[in-house]
Amino acid sequence: MRTTQITCGILVLCGLAACGRDVQTPQQAARPTTATHQLPTATEAFHLRSECAKLGQQILDDNVVGRALSQSQISNYNEIANRCYVELTVQTADTTKPVEIMHRYLFDGQTKALLATTAIDKGAKSGIAYNTGIVGFEQVSEYINEKMKGAQR
Repeated sequence: MRTTQITCGILVLCGLAACGRDVQTPQQAARPTTATHQLPTATEAFHLRSECAKLGQQILDDNVVGRALSQSQISNYNEIANRCYVELTVQTADTTKPVEIMHRYLFDGQTKALLATTAIDKGAKSGIAYNTGIVGFEQVSEYINEKMKGAQR
């Protein structure tokens, strides 16, 4: 009898504690949440794009390649994600021959963290997007292209 009273008391307390909380329906829980940050003004966006371009140049300058390879970079400030993405491309320097080596690297411009990479090495293709579960040359190429959408090439 005493156990039943304690159990009922705990259930009543739990029920009272939940009364003041908002309860979501499955439909409400499935709705996407909206961004909580405000989009930058045109002046702020210009400044952020300029800073992103500088960060991209730093990544390029820090990457040393031999004479047989060439490299280039493009940057993209994404206003929605509030992130700077930098794509670094390293490839065979001799343009008179078919490309034997081509690597694309996607970096977070602010942290310089490597987010994804694709590679073509003498016809063998590979790709990985770190911390996403995305693997394979085509899938990772799409991932990089999506992050770089809108970048000035």
